[in-house]
Amino acid sequence: MKILFSFLFLMIFSSSLVLGVTTEPANKHLPIASGDSPLITAIKYCHVEVVKYLLTVGAKPCQKGHSSGSVALCEAVRGVEEKKEKREKWMEIINLLLDVGADVHQRGPCEWSALELASMGDDEDLMTLLSHIRTE
Repeated sequence: MKILFSFLFLMIFSSSLVLGVTTEPANKHLPIASGDSPLITAIKYCHVEVVKYLLTVGAKPCQKGHSSGSVALCEAVRGVEEKKEKREKWMEIINLLLDVGADVHQRGPCEWSALELASMGDDEDLMTLLSHIRTE
């Protein structure tokens, strides 16, 4: 079921070509029903492959959710803290976001940055990763 959802998500939001509208892969930034971008939605559901794809077609890691104000890196850090059973996948998403320039200081709707959210938890690996990026 998860594979089917990932495939459908990828097909719907990856390119306007799929929808037959244009030849540009423009839908990577359009909000969906939740008010979030496809990238943030893929992160919230921990779909690593969809996140990878959206980043390769130009989704912006620092773009806030259109109506929710969600921030990609903050959502991934929340995932590590709240859904520990998928820790490896969340860490992979965080690394993907950092590799394409996600800002550890960008504030989400709760007015906390990813670095601040990580400091509230007890995950030393996560804090080290985000702090290392901060000092480079």
